[in-house]
Amino acid sequence: MNRESEANAAMFRAPFRTIAIGAAALAVTAALATPASAEPSPAGCPKGNFCLWLEGASTPVWSSPGNMNEAIGVWNPTRHIWAFDNANEDPGSDHVRDYWHYKYLGSWDNGSETLNVTCFHFNPGPCTYEGAIGGNHPHKVVHIHKAIWGPEC
Repeated sequence: MNRESEANAAMFRAPFRTIAIGAAALAVTAALATPASAEPSPAGCPKGNFCLWLEGASTPVWSSPGNMNEAIGVWNPTRHIWAFDNANEDPGSDHVRDYWHYKYLGSWDNGSETLNVTCFHFNPGPCTYEGAIGGNHPHKVVHIHKAIWGPEC
């Protein structure tokens, strides 16, 4: 093959290399940009609801697509309260703010009367959409006051 035909062959292959590299880059970009898939709905917590469980329980003690505006009680001090935001994506109203406080029972430290807030993003995230509320301590009880749907946390 002479130099002229080698140059022509190289010019012919160059656009195909560029297309192949571009296609590979596009495939990688598409794979990285694919949104996370939602975790399956937990038992007793249908899509569209915010749910609360005592850690280890198989069914929620509260599950609703609406706000929880009244306190639902004092919880078992030896288990976490577990929350799951199973909302449908709806910008401006698919996050839940959970308002709570804790107390230590039988202790000189009476805990916190301060109302704490934990915010949950809808499933699948990218932020926290499930987790424990209030931590775990052998003598701590957590009191949930309300759970309110709203905008981004």
